Amino acid sequence: MSKIAYEFAKNIPWLDEVSTINTVFFFIMFVLIIIWVLRMKKKDVDEYKNMPLDDGNEKNSVNNLKNTLL
Repeated sequence: MSKIAYEFAKNIPWLDEVSTINTVFFFIMFVLIIIWVLRMKKKDVDEYKNMPLDDGNEKNSVNNLKNTLL
């Protein structure tokens, strides 16, 4: 199968340029995401970290914890 793909890709002259552009684009996006993550504020990170568990009602959460422990 790889021989068929190689023969097909060998006949396309612009394929090298497209793969180079895609690699550069991926690298730039990866670096931008890394920079964005490193610049995030601690408060935002904690908010995102607790998002699935936080229902906005801390009183019920404490009561549920007490009932679970009893």
